[in-house]
Amino acid sequence: METIKIFLVEDSNLFRKLMSSVIQQDERYELVGTASNGEVALDKIPNSGADVVLMDINMPVMDGFITVEKARERGIRAVFLALSSLGSDDSEVAERVIRLGATGFVAKPERMLGIEGVWKSLGTKIQSAYETKKRLFPDSSAPLSDQPAVRTEQKAASKSMISVLAGSSGSDKSILSLVPQIPATFTGVTICVCKIPSFFLAQIAKTLADECQVPVDIVTDNMKIRLGRVYIIPIDGNNYVIKLSRATGATFKRQEPGPSAVESPSIDALMKSVSKVFKTRSRGILLSGLGPDGLQGIKEIELAGGEVVVQARSESMAPQLAAAAFERNSGLLEMKIDEMTVLFS
Repeated sequence: METIKIFLVEDSNLFRKLMSSVIQQDERYELVGTASNGEVALDKIPNSGADVVLMDINMPVMDGFITVEKARERGIRAVFLALSSLGSDDSEVAERVIRLGATGFVAKPERMLGIEGVWKSLGTKIQSAYETKKRLFPDSSAPLSDQPAVRTEQKAASKSMISVLAGSSGSDKSILSLVPQIPATFTGVTICVCKIPSFFLAQIAKTLADECQVPVDIVTDNMKIRLGRVYIIPIDGNNYVIKLSRATGATFKRQEPGPSAVESPSIDALMKSVSKVFKTRSRGILLSGLGPDGLQGIKEIELAGGEVVVQARSESMAPQLAAAAFERNSGLLEMKIDEMTVLFS
């Protein structure tokens, strides 16, 4: 069994000692370092070999928000799980820190006696974060800045392309920037998969419906696909794929995820179905994101003769997904959001 290396960032001496003790008693983990604030952590983490960083949000000198952001900018090859006891605004805290690049968020216990319960909740998230880290950073010795140079020329696009815009952390900002720019003359199909908490997705859907020049629909089971529209995949615990039949044409189909599936909705499953139905008219666009979901999907689209585009790492709030895509294929087309508008003109 692999040992997961953990680095703990916590300003409370008591909580840091208690958490350190719990980690050291669990044979699945190795505590490779601690720090009392983000500034110290950023200096120590690169040489610690940490896989997962457990980090408090509310700290002196440098808080967790700034720490996650600077870690991303420096290309630190570890994933961050945020801890917070800030109280009633947990949802806003979670949204902000995940947008900045954290893999997940866990509320700290109100009393120290509750630490064992928090640890049980953290166990699953630590394992998931570790799997994400292995896929994103298979060679932890090479910083993100050492990735091969990528082509940035723009590509002419067919108006009838079926595009899947997909990502996780930070992808909501990308979608809100790009989709309203799709012109009223658009005759293709755009499908958005934004893997963020459902209560944030609902607001995004409302904003797009108000601002877009083309109709925007939230996908439901058996919904028929029509040209000239934007579709938003819901966050309801299911996967959505596209099926083709002579009777109904192309429709969305809801699928229950398998026991070993990634968190739903699966980007890979949707892109694979798009590649099968639309072949050379399929296009996969990977946006800001953390996990590996989408890497297999763009491969399927490439094999079908479709187009693949990745959001520029320089502007992504979470460039890890793009970095992993380029590790697999350094020849991918990298574009900024403003440059992508040509794909829908």
